[in-house]
Amino acid sequence: NVDTVKLLSAKALSANYEQKNPDSAVYFGKLAYEIANKLDRPKDKVSALLKTGTGHYFARNYHKALEECNKALDISKEIEDTVYQGTILYYLSRAYSRIARYDLTIQAQLDAIRFYEQRNHAAAIGVMYNNMSIAYKYLGDFREAIEALKIASKNYRKAKSKASYYSTHINIAACYFE
Repeated sequence: NVDTVKLLSAKALSANYEQKNPDSAVYFGKLAYEIANKLDRPKDKVSALLKTGTGHYFARNYHKALEECNKALDISKEIEDTVYQGTILYYLSRAYSRIARYDLTIQAQLDAIRFYEQRNHAAAIGVMYNNMSIAYKYLGDFREAIEALKIASKNYRKAKSKASYYSTHINIAACYFE
């Protein structure tokens, strides 16, 4: 129906503008949310809130990004969504990092790791541990950063992601240097 086409179009436009024109991404994300709410489509509400949150993230409105992504996470958990939850946690961790809330950064990353472990998604686990190492470096805890990088490396190797695997070893060497 017409509303479904509008919803899909708004979501696609929001995704398209995410990095190039984040204000437009936010606009279309909000429009998608309104339509999803009208149609009572919870999974589309989650997707729309995530798109709005990532739009705010790329616009450097980190507190708004956190607000939208936390709403998306709440609905995602409520409906036992397995499509968007990992991505939501990823953007939550990035936004918390941008406002220097490394405790919440690490917590969001641990939640994402648990989510991805249940799905045996080694590459995503590697990404989360790699990002966790950055938070530990900001905290000055290089030992924990190195441990996180070692786990990231194992997961990248398991996922056969050579470039990421090698980059973790460069990051480990940088931690030892620092």
